[in-house]
Amino acid sequence: MIKVLHIIDFLCLGGAARSMIAISKYSSRLDEQFQHQVISLKEADTSAVELAELEGIKFIDPVDVIARNQLIAEADLVHLHYWNNPQMFSFLHSELPPIRLIIWFHVSGDSAPQVITRDLINYSDFAIPCNPHSYDLPVVRQLAPDIRQKKVGMIYDAADFERVQNIQPKPHDTFNVGYMGALAFSKMHSEYISMSAKAKL
Repeated sequence: MIKVLHIIDFLCLGGAARSMIAISKYSSRLDEQFQHQVISLKEADTSAVELAELEGIKFIDPVDVIARNQLIAEADLVHLHYWNNPQMFSFLHSELPPIRLIIWFHVSGDSAPQVITRDLINYSDFAIPCNPHSYDLPVVRQLAPDIRQKKVGMIYDAADFERVQNIQPKPHDTFNVGYMGALAFSKMHSEYISMSAKAKL
């Protein structure tokens, strides 16, 4: 049995958590030897806990740092789902047992406060930017070629297409723009609406 312990800032129904649930679900289907567990650094959303456990990820809420570190020490692989916030940095700066650590960056990493730093790449055993732009940032590109090949790989955030397999197109006479995600300009491009409105079709 290969124990994978996921550590995420907030187990909720948002994108990074859904990506984590999807990769865990499908890796378990491909190989039953993988056992996935998750710790949420913030209090987890109960709906997300239910979804994670439905898809085969055991949610663990350690009572203290000693219990958390015991879980980390027992894991074969610790998979950190990264974006910059106080809880994440508090965790990374805490005293941790020896671990085999993957950091999957769920941010572009090119502007403050969401910056992928050399320290983060060095700290991980393997670093995973989630898009080609992040994989091509100077912090990655300037690594020695052999280090980059061994230590960094690009993987898109995963989607669970089973969620949308029954969606059928509806006939319409208009030009419709679809959007999936949080309706906040901290998440979507500031010109998303104006770009869509300017489409001349």
